[in-house]
Amino acid sequence: MENNEVPFFGDGTIVGSYKPLFEYWKLLKEKHLNIDSSLLRPDDFKYIKELVEKHRRIMLQDLISELTKYFLNRIDCDLAKEAYRRALGIELSKEDACKKLAEILAGWLIEAANNTGLLRLSIPWRK
Repeated sequence: MENNEVPFFGDGTIVGSYKPLFEYWKLLKEKHLNIDSSLLRPDDFKYIKELVEKHRRIMLQDLISELTKYFLNRIDCDLAKEAYRRALGIELSKEDACKKLAEILAGWLIEAANNTGLLRLSIPWRK
């Protein structure tokens, strides 16, 4: 896997490295577990659209935080910890690995929503 590999509709503008997510998928497959919970679903796009419409203007960090909470229950924390160890060679607690993987899913959803025109990221200093 190359460092710049990104999942469908991702582009790396929010997520610095998808390596832990790809490793997580690999672990799920090795254990014959379904990876669907760690893929973006139509309901995820509906949720981000509702969030953006509700808040009209929302800071990127606040959006990431909200979406991270949304994705947390879809992560197997034991496998997330192992994914970080294998992908990046770092030891995290189960809770930290779970949160970081949920943040990757949150960032991926934001990138995908931006790339499909569902939302528009506005970067003030680029005007």
